[in-house]
Amino acid sequence: MAALGVVLILAVGLGIGMGSWGWAAFAALVLLLSLESFYFPTRFQLTDDGVGAQRLFHRSFRAWGTVARVVEDPAGLYLSPSRRGGRFSMFRAFRLLWGEGDPDAIREAVRTRVRADVEWTKVS
Repeated sequence: MAALGVVLILAVGLGIGMGSWGWAAFAALVLLLSLESFYFPTRFQLTDDGVGAQRLFHRSFRAWGTVARVVEDPAGLYLSPSRRGGRFSMFRAFRLLWGEGDPDAIREAVRTRVRADVEWTKVS
């Protein structure tokens, strides 16, 4: 609710600053769409070819062959195409969340599908 409040405050502020409620509506729409994975559910599908994510307005896919590093944290896995972490690596990585799934089963499904030379790290 707090994030939604921030979106509304920013949109109203832009509407007042620009002198048009059309700009406020546009700003609210852009902010809500950019945060769609935060507001709407995401469904993940693991196949032999890769992992896919289906969100309300778009789908994304990462082939297993492009994964060079897996970083595990308490919320899920980052499947990164880069061996080295960098400033922008989190934007290129595919975020696979545990959600209501079984972390052990998801972890094992990913481990059996990625290449053997993929670096796997765990962070707390």
